[in-house]
Amino acid sequence: MARKKSKKTQSRPVEKTVKTSAQKPLEMASANVDVNPADITITFTSRLGQATVSLFRMGIRVVTQTIKQSGDIHFPDVRSGDSLAVNCVCTGKVTITINASTDPPTPTTFSSGAFNTGYDVL
Repeated sequence: MARKKSKKTQSRPVEKTVKTSAQKPLEMASANVDVNPADITITFTSRLGQATVSLFRMGIRVVTQTIKQSGDIHFPDVRSGDSLAVNCVCTGKVTITINASTDPPTPTTFSSGAFNTGYDVL
């Protein structure tokens, strides 16, 4: 019985991965942009509450911090075009103050209960 010859498989060229701007949108977007620190001061009048603040850049969450009493949240790398999202639950009024130029401007005061709000960094 004669053996059949096996077909030779052709080797495919190895593709090299090239980093593009789509792979690192945050780094590419940060070129030639002023970087400033931002402090978000949250003051609970009743001293009872919890607030979570998230920093977003180009729709991607960069960092999140939570506090359970009145205090400051510090973000060292805030740029024009970033967004800040605040989620809060409190038993009394709460005042939010951001030391960066934002829309809407701060300070902002909210009544007791749960709320979500956002600020665009100008």
